[in-house]
Amino acid sequence: MMNNLTINFLLLAAGQGQRFGQAVNKLLYKYNGEVIFSRLWRRLTEYIDVYYRNPENFRRRLQQEAEELSYPPTKKAQLLALSAQINLKFRLIIATRKEERELFAPLCYTENPVEICFVDGSFAREATAIQALRSINLPESSVAPVTFTPAEELFFIHDAARLQVSDELLDRLLINAWLYHTAIPMLPLSDSVVYFNAGENNKPEHLDRSRLFALQTPQVFSSAALSYLLSFLPPVTAEHKSFYEHFTDDSSLYAAYGGDIRYVKGEENNFKLTSFSDLERLK
Repeated sequence: MMNNLTINFLLLAAGQGQRFGQAVNKLLYKYNGEVIFSRLWRRLTEYIDVYYRNPENFRRRLQQEAEELSYPPTKKAQLLALSAQINLKFRLIIATRKEERELFAPLCYTENPVEICFVDGSFAREATAIQALRSINLPESSVAPVTFTPAEELFFIHDAARLQVSDELLDRLLINAWLYHTAIPMLPLSDSVVYFNAGENNKPEHLDRSRLFALQTPQVFSSAALSYLLSFLPPVTAEHKSFYEHFTDDSSLYAAYGGDIRYVKGEENNFKLTSFSDLERLK
C-alpha cells in the first residue's frame, strides 16, 4: 500500500526588496543573462523532476536520509517503512504583488504533472503567508497535530530570495516534517552578538553566541499544524497590520500559539539575497 503525501512549495515573492537598491523587484532583476527568480524555480523543479524520472531512486534517497538522522528506534523503523512506499504529489504556489504577476507567470513552467497557482501578496511577510494559506482554502482546526503521526500534506514556506536550497536540505526537511509536523532549518551564529536595550540607557548586553542560531527557510509545516495555527489568527487586514509585522518568520508565529517546533541543520549556501553585493555569492 502506497503512502500518499502532498508537497506544497509556497514561494513568497511579494517583498519590496528595498535593500537591494534597484528599481525593480530583486527577484525580477536579470543577472548573468537570467532573471534571478528563475534560479530558484529551476532548483525546485529539478528536485521535483528527480521524483518523476525515477521515483525508486528518490525513495531510496529519503531512506538514506532517515538512516543518517537520530530518531528513536521505533520511529526510525516506521520512517524507513514509510519512505519505501511513498507516493508524492507536488504543487507550486507563488505569492506575488498583483501588478507583478504577469512578469512572474512566464517564468513558472514545468513539464511534470505539477499544479502551479498564483496568490496575491500582502503588506508584510507573515501576512502574505497567512493570506496565501487561506486563499487556497486550508481549513482551520483548534486541534494540534499528534506528534509522530505521519503527515498527509506538507507546506514548504520559502522566501523566494533564498535561491540555492539543496536537495539534501529539502530531503532533511521533508523527512522531519513528515513525522514531526514541523521542520525549521537553522545555523549557529559565528559572530559575537550585542543586544541594546533602550529601556536601560541603551546599555549593551553581550549574548552567549553558543545559544544563538539563525533561522532559514523553507520552514515546513504539515497542513494539520497550519490548520491549528490559522484557527487563532486574525484576518489579514489593515486593522491587524502591526500584529503581522511583529513576526518575521513562520516558526515564531507558530510557537507563539503553543506549537511544537522541530529544528534541523541548515546550510551556509542557503543564504537570502538581500543586498546587491550578495549576487557575487551565487554559484
